[in-house]
Amino acid sequence: MKPKQPYNPYLDSTLHLTIPDKPFEITTRDGFNDVIKHGDIVQGHQFPKQLNEFPHQLRSVMKWGIRFYVASFIVAVVCSILDG
Repeated sequence: MKPKQPYNPYLDSTLHLTIPDKPFEITTRDGFNDVIKHGDIVQGHQFPKQLNEFPHQLRSVMKWGIRFYVASFIVAVVCSILDG
């Protein structure tokens, strides 16, 4: 009687396979790496990757949020330099 081989997850070709439920179309909003593409497939929709893909009302809020974030980063860097 031949001994049973132990399960090896590295040889299981279906373990790390992501198959979308419906056809998944990617246009210019294509993610720049496999992790973002995988996340879009799992979620079932594409997350906006550019500012012009957000709703118009949200764009101005996003712009001000980005400006505030960059300004606070610059202030933090300047404060850390001055504290020495």
